[in-house]
This record gives sequence, C-alpha cells and structure tokens, in this order.
Amino acid sequence: MGMNEESTQKGRATALVTGGRGFIGTQLVEKLVRAGCHVVSLDSQPVAAMSGSPVTHIHGDVRDAGMVESIVRKLRIETIYDLA
Repeated sequence: MGMNEESTQKGRATALVTGGRGFIGTQLVEKLVRAGCHVVSLDSQPVAAMSGSPVTHIHGDVRDAGMVESIVRKLRIETIYDLA
C-alpha cells in the first residue's frame, strides 16, 4: 500500500480523494494540490510510482472499509471527497 505517518505533510491539510484517477477526480486532486493540501488518492486503477509527486497514490478498493479506515487513521485524513 505504501502508506505511513511520515508521508503526511506537517502544517498542511490532508484530503483523501476516492476515485482520484478518474476524470473529475484528477481535476479535484490538481486543484487541492494547488491550494496547498496534501492529497491522498485512492483508486482501483494502479499507478506507477512517481518520485517527487505531491500526491500519495494508493491502489485499492473503496469498498474495503478496513483499508479506508486504516488510511484515514494512519495518514490523519481531515477531509474525504468520495468520487468513486
């Protein structure tokens, strides 16, 4: 999954975008990054690791409640945008 508490950015709001790789999701992710948020994108579409990306991409299924709960807890998610 590639997530840990160290991946959160201190002093910046952290948002989870489910469906972050879809048409609307990518637009929202870009807007949130420009606004200074740390963005975590959860999507069923795998993404290649991109070094230096301001977005934490997690490949998974939003229907996996345990995984979503773990992401929210470990990455200290403050806001969730559900576009899945």
